[in-house]
Amino acid sequence: MSKKEMLEKVARLVLTREGLSGFTMERLAEAASVSRPTVYQYFGSREGALAATAVRTLKVCASLMEGALKYEGRPREQATALMTGFEMLARFEPDHLETLDCLGMPWVKNVLSQEPLDSLRDIVTRFGSALTRLMQQSQEAGDLILPPRYTLEAAAFHSQNFYHGVFLSIIRRRLTFELFPGSDPWDVARRGLHVYWDGIGWTPRSHEADTDALQDRILRKCFPEYWLRLKTEELRLGLESPESPAPGPMILPLSKRRPRQGKSSPAPEATSSNLQGEGASLSQIAPQSDGSAVGGRVANL
Repeated sequence: MSKKEMLEKVARLVLTREGLSGFTMERLAEAASVSRPTVYQYFGSREGALAATAVRTLKVCASLMEGALKYEGRPREQATALMTGFEMLARFEPDHLETLDCLGMPWVKNVLSQEPLDSLRDIVTRFGSALTRLMQQSQEAGDLILPPRYTLEAAAFHSQNFYHGVFLSIIRRRLTFELFPGSDPWDVARRGLHVYWDGIGWTPRSHEADTDALQDRILRKCFPEYWLRLKTEELRLGLESPESPAPGPMILPLSKRRPRQGKSSPAPEATSSNLQGEGASLSQIAPQSDGSAVGGRVANL
């Protein structure tokens, strides 16, 4: 990460954590552990720092939207691709999602320079328009039958803001998501959106299609970098928590086994020294409560 990228990231965090009142050149320098002249060198002014912060976030959002629009399929599938781009923003670029949310606040929009303000309006409008257009195509094809007095614009608005609110709750770790121990909140959010779309009459309904396979196709086609990161994370988690193998039989090393006794030969007397010696060899491979073995080569197998 270059110094410029580091300063931009710090600026996003300061803006989203401390608001516009805390967004000062002095605070940016302190948070980034650099001098104030360095901050002025990169941003020029407080307004310049705010504009640079906005422009960087909006470029990331625009790139994800362009990727989503590459997907070809039925309108509901294309809408799923749009929403998957939104999920990738929240999942892998959470500081950009929080910055986008902050940029939409009236007190921030009022001090933004014209270029980032126009870009902000453009990306929000394009996303809503694309979702509305896909719903309209489905309606014209008979694949979407909305309830009475429920408009396409309302359905698109609710879809977009459903994800927006849920994702902000996830990345800010709000209390509500502690009510789902063991659940994957991203999967919960995704399935919740499909339940909503099923409920407003958008076909094919989720039980009529393999939504998991659709998600994988979208990621491969539109967001290959994030798809690779997801698969890498799945592999890492799998390696860190493998299933414990069933403990096998305890077999003494040949050097520690007792010699066979003939039928006529009496068994050796169980003296205290014999028992101590045998106990010592057994302790080298005795399984512990977690199923592992202790000592020597056995523990390393």
